[in-house]
Amino acid sequence: MGVPQPLLAVLRLIAGQLHGTSSNWAVTGSCSLALQGVPVAVHDIDLRTTAHDAYALESVFHSYQKRPVSFASSSSVQSHFGALEINGIQVEIIGDMQHRRPDGTWEPIVDMNRSKVWVVVDEIALPVMSLPFLYQAYQLLGRADKVAVLKNWLEDRKRRSPKLPPNRRLQLTAFGARDRWHFSALLCGAPRRQLKRKALGAGHRCCTYRKSKYYNHYALEADDDRHDQLLETNLGYKTTQCW
Repeated sequence: MGVPQPLLAVLRLIAGQLHGTSSNWAVTGSCSLALQGVPVAVHDIDLRTTAHDAYALESVFHSYQKRPVSFASSSSVQSHFGALEINGIQVEIIGDMQHRRPDGTWEPIVDMNRSKVWVVVDEIALPVMSLPFLYQAYQLLGRADKVAVLKNWLEDRKRRSPKLPPNRRLQLTAFGARDRWHFSALLCGAPRRQLKRKALGAGHRCCTYRKSKYYNHYALEADDDRHDQLLETNLGYKTTQCW
């Protein structure tokens, strides 16, 4: 289904107005699902933020205000709610939303940054609440329809995803976990003396020495048997073969 163009135009306006500000926000609800590829109908935009930034967003978009931000509570949720209307599109502001637990208590205010991810749609970079976060939120809200749609979509995506071959890249474990994130090229800030060609031998093909702080590490061919010996002998690093 995707996000209709009128809503994308409003999202572009919102992202442009909030770019460079300190406001913490993210698209949530059905619009967030659609932005991440889940086939759901989208009619409005929900913006999740903090209690403080709910009022900041209201100030930024004061000319579009439809309902002022204020604290409100229902049987299942409580939050600092407000509403805008931008080019005929309803935009809900939701600050520090809390869900009521089955035992009647309110969940603690969550750090939304731990569940916020970024997507690029129609050349717009947008923060959105992650699918696992939304799945749990819909469960707490008792939205069985959204839970079922999201569960089916995630399972279908998992079935359709090709099984990737084992990681054929060399990992230098002494450089930390971030090195494991990169596959075609690794960017790291290892000390200069550890990456000079001289330290690893003239024939070493993994490290390219540059004058900048960072160095590019390229994947080794699978038949480069000397690499482990070079690293362990010259640097004292224990390496991990992943092919």
